[in-house]
Amino acid sequence: MHLSNLRDARWRIKQRRFGRHEDEVRRRQEYKQEYSNPDLALGPIADRNAADDSTDNPEGPPAFTRALRTLRWPRGFKITRVEPYEGRMNPTQWLQAYATAVRAAGGDTGVMVNYLPVMLTPAAMSWFTSLTPDYIGSWEELRKVFIDNYMAMCTRPGTKHDLNRINQKSSELLRSYIRCFSEMTNSIPNIMEAEVITTFIRGLHRELRSKFNRKPPTGIGEMITTANQYADAEEAEVRFN
Repeated sequence: MHLSNLRDARWRIKQRRFGRHEDEVRRRQEYKQEYSNPDLALGPIADRNAADDSTDNPEGPPAFTRALRTLRWPRGFKITRVEPYEGRMNPTQWLQAYATAVRAAGGDTGVMVNYLPVMLTPAAMSWFTSLTPDYIGSWEELRKVFIDNYMAMCTRPGTKHDLNRINQKSSELLRSYIRCFSEMTNSIPNIMEAEVITTFIRGLHRELRSKFNRKPPTGIGEMITTANQYADAEEAEVRFN
């Protein structure tokens, strides 16, 4: 091979090696930028209808301030295991679960605010769309307004006073009393077992009440089992009469 041709071949090999090295350095830099800086994993919301600057007219509910609607969504954002809000659940408890899910998916308080309308049922959304434009400027403001509105509408837990009002009516079958009493008991947080037993026995008709007074049940399970046995006998008597 001619000497000049040999030099040209070596130069081309060196150039290819240098090019591959540059490509590798560039790929490593891109990977580092992509995964070592969380801010770069956030994509801005694009207003495809805007001619120039999308932040002049960001999309989103009018009740949110423009600054609040201008945010960056986490790439691939998606939350799971949170039921849509329909207005009957405790709003404080629901917001806690919702906020935790958003955080787990990589969102911040700005994402919490802007994604919340997606989690409202049509009935709950009607209240939200009635809010004054630019009324909410932060997650804390939205949280306060949300709780204030729905706390009065949600299903509240029962109390011991509610349980005391449940008594077996003169013509009421025992099974009906057991069901009503149990449903109310299950809605009352932190009630003592002894209080449940005492209240249940006090609300019974005379026969079973006398039995429990002679030999008090050792727990709620034993009490309900015995009551159900009496209810079975009562229903059988009604069927045969």
